[in-house]
Amino acid sequence: RRKRTPTTAPGTMTLERAGHHCAHCHSGFAPRDHRFHRQPGPLSPAVTRMAGITAGQIGFERSSDMIRGLAGMPVSGKTVGRHARSPGRRMARDEADWIEAEPAQARTLYPGMDGTGIPVRRSETAGCRGKQADGSAKTREARLAGVRSAGSVNRKTGSPQQDPGSVSHDAAIESIAGLDADTGLAACSRRVEREPERRGFRSAARRVVVADGAVRIWNWTDEQVPDAIQAVDIHHAGEHVGDAARAIPSDSSRVREVLST
Repeated sequence: RRKRTPTTAPGTMTLERAGHHCAHCHSGFAPRDHRFHRQPGPLSPAVTRMAGITAGQIGFERSSDMIRGLAGMPVSGKTVGRHARSPGRRMARDEADWIEAEPAQARTLYPGMDGTGIPVRRSETAGCRGKQADGSAKTREARLAGVRSAGSVNRKTGSPQQDPGSVSHDAAIESIAGLDADTGLAACSRRVEREPERRGFRSAARRVVVADGAVRIWNWTDEQVPDAIQAVDIHHAGEHVGDAARAIPSDSSRVREVLST
């Protein structure tokens, strides 16, 4: 008989169950753990779900504070991190293998994509080229795919406006690069394709891909959704206008002439 003290939704409790050991392969297990879906570690399945849901929204340490404050369970940030990764990996595999497309809820859907550097441990950047003076990297680039809709109209301006609660997104540290000999899309391209597909992008009446103007994104759009409208987001459009204005003579009439083209 072996004891175990897991943290469960009702609180911490000590369980005693039969443990079996194989002298030949030197491994052991407790059949009752499998019966009640117990996984290795100090958290029960219910608390593991709490950790996974909250950590995905607010991070490990804040998740620890929330679980302690709302449920009275002293779960450390490190414990949250260890247990949140397991359901996260299962969810990632499920998302990669299964897409259940929804009917388009809005006339116009706007998928967008971008990347940003996030700080990571030094071991995570080993062998990666970066922007440091010695060629090393301090960050890894996370690729983000998002979808939003704009089916309503602003009453004051008459222009389309984003529908409340319409934004969904998916992100991961994945490469967008691919080889000419590849028979399928790169991992990042598959992720970028999945979220719009899930939102019913292909059945929407109008499709607009919003991006920062990077050539690789327009190449992806040309290949995957060639009939979609390609639009530069307002932030980067403003940057391009500023660059154009600085690159031409300061005469205001000339600036207006160039920008109008």
